[in-house]
Amino acid sequence: MDFSKILNPTSSTLVQHRTQDVKAIIPKQFNGIVVVGDVPYDSTSGLPFSNSPYGTLCGLSKKAGFDFEYGCIQTTILPYCPSKRVIKAEDRPAVLAGIERLQQLCVDHPVKVILILGRQTLKAIKGPGADIDGQRGFPFVWNKTICLASYSPMELYIKWKFYNVVVNDMSKAVKYSIHGWEEPKYNINFQPTFSECVHFLKRCINERPYLAMDLETDIMPNGRGIITCCGFGINKTSAFVIPMIKAGNKPYFDIGQEMVVLRLMAEVLETCSFVGQNACHYDHWFLAYWYGILLNLVDDTMIGCWEVYTELLKSMAFQSSIYTDNTYHKDILKDARRGTIPRIEEFRYNGLDNVITLQCAKGVADDLKDL
Repeated sequence: MDFSKILNPTSSTLVQHRTQDVKAIIPKQFNGIVVVGDVPYDSTSGLPFSNSPYGTLCGLSKKAGFDFEYGCIQTTILPYCPSKRVIKAEDRPAVLAGIERLQQLCVDHPVKVILILGRQTLKAIKGPGADIDGQRGFPFVWNKTICLASYSPMELYIKWKFYNVVVNDMSKAVKYSIHGWEEPKYNINFQPTFSECVHFLKRCINERPYLAMDLETDIMPNGRGIITCCGFGINKTSAFVIPMIKAGNKPYFDIGQEMVVLRLMAEVLETCSFVGQNACHYDHWFLAYWYGILLNLVDDTMIGCWEVYTELLKSMAFQSSIYTDNTYHKDILKDARRGTIPRIEEFRYNGLDNVITLQCAKGVADDLKDL
């Protein structure tokens, strides 16, 4: 055998491998889950997934409760393996064609969930700003189909600590394929009247409930820190937000009303029991330094997550991707501050953060009990 032809293939051989489209694998007994990766493992197998990634996906899927090998449609967003498995600008036409093929698969077959494995495919489907490190595990709808992104096997070999995270993401995909998914709806009052604020705060003072809390803050041109809003999570579906500013950084209340609200809010923050996300660090410091309020924080989801999963991320986004069925929402605050969406969305975001904090607190508490 002439090994030189294998070790040093001609340019015509490379072109042949590059332009040879890898076809999607359609199982006889389709379970409703399409697994789409970035690129094929190599240019010779003719399969979307092969070698070690294929074996890894077979094992992970069994842990998650579905059959990847014989039940899933297997495909990639790019039908050939580019150099170093990196999709480049010249591959863009082929990526667009891959998106069309994926759309057609959803038309031709009863697809219930698309499981996206790889950061390049997530960007192709959701846009160049999509980052799998922040958005994996969060469901979204694309082409009228539920989608969920997670790490590719090739990346998992580098970040093996995310093994169970990927299994959790796959388990979500199974759940959505069986029960479906709709974006959760919440009761968030983020534009209350003065009388509603007074009624809510006085009720908290009288009943002393266990609440989630979260601040949004800003630094004024004179260097003083201000609260732009203070939100309270009432339960896992409801929140009450007290804005302190409105469009143009103008006061939300007149001066007399603001004094009443701040006095009542200070009493609530110092007497009710609160859970927060990293609130023992930032919110506690901010309230103490700028407002002379000592927050009565009794629980913190970031610290709780540290106790449960020392090796994993502790952010609100990561916890939400593990414990909830919410969409990714952490860009809302930046967009509201930039003016790409109405400023009042900052206050809705704050309420959503509080609801999710309570949901994550419940998940962390359950894990702590199990441990």
